[in-house]
Amino acid sequence: MKLDDGSDRTVDHALLATGFRVDVARYPFLSPELLQGIKVASGYPLLSRGLESSVPGLHFVGKPAAWSFGPLLGFVSGAEFASRELAQYIGRSNGRH
Repeated sequence: MKLDDGSDRTVDHALLATGFRVDVARYPFLSPELLQGIKVASGYPLLSRGLESSVPGLHFVGKPAAWSFGPLLGFVSGAEFASRELAQYIGRSNGRH
């Protein structure tokens, strides 16, 4: 593989994640009834503190959280923030959902 800096790399696999579009309405594990309660923008769930959607107790991490919390959440490097934010929120909630 030739990189844009002119260097070459020999690899077994290359994964290009270009053009991926988040659309929670297409997630087969979310029921139609649940989807009706999720507020979205361009397919992304709108999230508040603790990465919580408009459905109390339903949280999204990773790429779906990027619309509300920024593009870093779409990458593994954003997992540290997401895990802390979610754990702190759930800890404060103390089972109120």
